[in-house]
Amino acid sequence: MSRSDEPSVSVLLQDSSAASRFALGVLLPLVFDATILTADLFEGPKTAYVGLLASAPMLAAVFGSVSMVALVSVLTWLAAFGFGLIASDGNVPAQTVRLFFIAVISLIAIASTAVRIQRERRYVQALVQTAETESIKRLAATDMMTGLLNRRGFFEVIDAVQARDSSLAVVDIDGLKEINDQHGHPAGDAFIIAVANRLQGQFRGKDLVSRWGGDEFVIEIVATPLEAMATLQRAVDGISADPVKVDGAFIPVSVSAGLAPWPTGVTFDAAYKAADTVMYEVKHSGGAAARAVAHFSGIESRTLAIAGFLGGCWLPGRGWGDWLQRPGLSGAR
Repeated sequence: MSRSDEPSVSVLLQDSSAASRFALGVLLPLVFDATILTADLFEGPKTAYVGLLASAPMLAAVFGSVSMVALVSVLTWLAAFGFGLIASDGNVPAQTVRLFFIAVISLIAIASTAVRIQRERRYVQALVQTAETESIKRLAATDMMTGLLNRRGFFEVIDAVQARDSSLAVVDIDGLKEINDQHGHPAGDAFIIAVANRLQGQFRGKDLVSRWGGDEFVIEIVATPLEAMATLQRAVDGISADPVKVDGAFIPVSVSAGLAPWPTGVTFDAAYKAADTVMYEVKHSGGAAARAVAHFSGIESRTLAIAGFLGGCWLPGRGWGDWLQRPGLSGAR
């Protein structure tokens, strides 16, 4: 038998579900009918329990489809009618009432089943629509290559969380153009994915790691600048610890990283510009390092020092420096 002839998992699941529904919606109510009639038969020539058969269509209505409930209703009514002929107690009016009662309950069961199935379908449709909407939102907020947040996803998360003091890092892969030229763009894409996985593994769950495009990543590190700088340096070292294997070739990894404070009251653009500037300084000086910004550019005497929050920062090759906040920035968090 070919692979195309093998039953799929979905078909098997559907068959199993249909069998279960038939067992619960048809066989179980009919077994109930048989049990009631057997008990009534042992009680003697009377139909005291026949009225209980009205419960069978309602039982079928819980599990079965409209056609199943209709089938159970018809068989139940016929069973009650036939049993009345065989083991009648002579009370014809009472038997007539029982049959009428079973017929009415059967109609109610059929109608309630139709309503139930309609509601179930609406509920399933709502679940599917919700799942599709959530899937579309996730896709729109996710970088398709790496699975990280993209720009849109990054800002959606930032807008959703409460304003918090943090730091912003810009990380750029060193030498990606040379990798593309030497190994081809598919290898370059695989290299980016490998670096993205390593980068995400270096940060905590509350930090936001995103791919900004090309070979650039932006990370919000929820920590004081001193802690953020130590985290970023560990990440840079961890990423470059081992080469990346792509198509049988082992390619060395290095990244350039810049870090800037991003306290409440400072816009993303201001923090990003500062971190991006420092990152390019690192790249132009040879790359494979992380550096923190000492000051935002354009600071005047009105600038407020935030050393109370920052406590200074260690700058590789530059010692300790104060990180300052620009006042009056529109669009600040």
